[in-house]
Amino acid sequence: MKSLAEKLKLSYGSGYGKRNLAYYRKFYLAFPNVEILHTCVQNLSWSHLRLLIHVENEEERMWYMREATEDVECTHFGT
Repeated sequence: MKSLAEKLKLSYGSGYGKRNLAYYRKFYLAFPNVEILHTCVQNLSWSHLRLLIHVENEEERMWYMREATEDVECTHFGT
């Protein structure tokens, strides 16, 4: 992963460092269902997602994601 990170950082910048690649991998493993990406996940910030990928239990992760999504929607609409 270190070698890949170095190559990607040269081509695309610092957002592709070893730590971020590890986060991206965890994200992929935590959310393999593309439908989830198009519904809830797209409404959350990377800060939310970094917290969610550390929740091991899928049911708990989905509950937290729904809660965070509702909070984000309320924030955007001022309710």
